[in-house]
Amino acid sequence: MGNDGETLLAAIEELVGCAPTSYHFAPATKPGRGDLPFCVFKGAPAPGCLTAATMGLSRESHPDWKFGRPELVISVASEDPAWGLAIADIAEVNRGDFNFTWGSRINFNQRISKESEMSGFVIFSPSLVDRVVPKSRASVKLSSFTVFFAGMYPIYAGEAAMIAEIGLEKFWHLDGFDPWNVKRPDLSVG
Repeated sequence: MGNDGETLLAAIEELVGCAPTSYHFAPATKPGRGDLPFCVFKGAPAPGCLTAATMGLSRESHPDWKFGRPELVISVASEDPAWGLAIADIAEVNRGDFNFTWGSRINFNQRISKESEMSGFVIFSPSLVDRVVPKSRASVKLSSFTVFFAGMYPIYAGEAAMIAEIGLEKFWHLDGFDPWNVKRPDLSVG
């Protein structure tokens, strides 16, 4: 990505408020395509938290991406790197095939982390630090296209159906929902 890669990384660092603590690659699952880079921020945006962001999903195109291409971001109150690995894996496997629009739900088909029974994600605007990312920081213009940051929020399997039934907005405002808390109760139970 050359200068675009540097621009994207600078935008991610501005979004999170610091430099990544590590860089990784999700191995390519289809022939002829490179591994998907992602970065991890331990202890960001606060101690005990983890933030991770993909840096290669937007290199692929998708017919639904008219105004920009996504990169995935997750921020959780956890130090388990499995959360970052999960979004990188999802981005790598689905790049070019899935549109990653807000409100979409993704079943990971297994527990994401040993510390939680959550096994899926819902996509929405990213939240960091003050839990609200200004629109000006939620995207970055690269040489050929704009990248927008898509927040990945862990959910329980039953919550995916619940979101489909009641809608993301209503789900988001339910008592007990905390998008950062990977140990919160399953809202689809009870």
